[in-house]
Amino acid sequence: MGNPVGVRRDFDALENRRFQAIRLFEQGRNQSVIARQVKVVRQTVAAVPLVLMVPVIAISAFGLLQRANLSLIWLVFAAPLALFYLLVVMVLRRLSRTTAKRNV
Repeated sequence: MGNPVGVRRDFDALENRRFQAIRLFEQGRNQSVIARQVKVVRQTVAAVPLVLMVPVIAISAFGLLQRANLSLIWLVFAAPLALFYLLVVMVLRRLSRTTAKRNV
């Protein structure tokens, strides 16, 4: 994996692919469809909730350092959405394995 020796990474293209994946994720596209369109492996798409949760965790941590009581509200509202996404990914993966076993 990666680039051949001597070929530099195009960080602008990488950033564009990340934003494209996030847009597709927000449209409710399937994880495997996003991976095919962005040309990455499926496990990379599974990290989308992590990318979206990092700013929420940073805001909450900053608020805790400032002793603001309402800073954790961001985390309280965002965490269930990320958990729901991961549960959907797990269920779809299990269903795809089950149907693949039946077709064999």
